[in-house]
Amino acid sequence: MYLYNERDVERRAWERHGGPEAFDAYLAKLRERHIKKNGKSAYFAQPASYEDPKDSVQYDHTIGSAALRRAKEEMAPWLWKAYNDALDRHKNDGWYGPEYYYSRPRDREGLIASALKLAKTYPPRPAQPLPSSPSVDALRAVLADAPRIADVEWGKEVPGLAFSTTWHPEYDEWYSWTSEILQPIFEALIGVIEAHGVGDDGWASARWEVYDRYAECLQVPISYDNYDKRWSDGASGWLEGRLSPELVNGSSRGSCEAGKRYNDMLPFSHPLGLFSVGRPQS
Repeated sequence: MYLYNERDVERRAWERHGGPEAFDAYLAKLRERHIKKNGKSAYFAQPASYEDPKDSVQYDHTIGSAALRRAKEEMAPWLWKAYNDALDRHKNDGWYGPEYYYSRPRDREGLIASALKLAKTYPPRPAQPLPSSPSVDALRAVLADAPRIADVEWGKEVPGLAFSTTWHPEYDEWYSWTSEILQPIFEALIGVIEAHGVGDDGWASARWEVYDRYAECLQVPISYDNYDKRWSDGASGWLEGRLSPELVNGSSRGSCEAGKRYNDMLPFSHPLGLFSVGRPQS
């Protein structure tokens, strides 16, 4: 590695381009060309001392390359934000220094490309919440009472929240809603289906309210695991259609009778009743 004195480098640049003013003009020309080709939000590499905070456009590291901008155009806005927020949460992780958090375009492109494939497995998110109705209001009331891990001391079991640990394949610990919480939620979802069906006016939209509330209460947003090199969405099960009997037994739906009945009322998202939302497709 070679280290150079910044002033010496600057003087060489002045000599090459005919002085300070000529070098400024040269940089301005390069900057204008870069913006025309890549857009105002694309990063333009230049000496920090030549940046004018008043005039420069705030650099958006999530669209710092053509590949990232194309991915943004193809992805639902809420998913684009969720995947990028997941990468940004890794700030200060690892051995790369305090500012390393996939900030360089080349560090994000492959991960966002894999996220784009997963994004295509999500059903459309409704533009507006369902209008009020007795069944929809009942679901919202049950969700409002659901327990949140933010309200408890980590590791302690409280009514409605079960604390679990595992050592395989690596140590992990998490909270989940108990059957006492799940039973009324599934009953409320059944009520929505019976009143409004499984289309956009009923279950297809209502499931998103459960998805959002579950992700908030259990603190399981879309995440990227640096160790396993994979994406995960701890709430995606609420967006799934009908699951096979084998998978139901190992899911939250199998924890109570209402969950099993709820599953039988759903259309299939996957022809074999497999998990498919937010997961790699074979």
